[in-house]
Amino acid sequence: MCGEQTFDVEEGGFVFLPRGIPHDYRIRSDGPVRLLVVTAPPREPGEGWGGFVGGFEADGDVVSQPNDA
Repeated sequence: MCGEQTFDVEEGGFVFLPRGIPHDYRIRSDGPVRLLVVTAPPREPGEGWGGFVGGFEADGDVVSQPNDA
């Protein structure tokens, strides 16, 4: 959901969610899902990365971590 607009996204699809518009997502698959989120830096220093990802882990389980390179 982006503002009042909703999208059904098939495998391999994408959605652009512009900053400043409330957005949300729901995963309705019964199986494992891969989700890639690409974000730009905040416009203002006080908006920081921590505020963007603060609630992600509260909504689901972390099932993998990046490999150390």
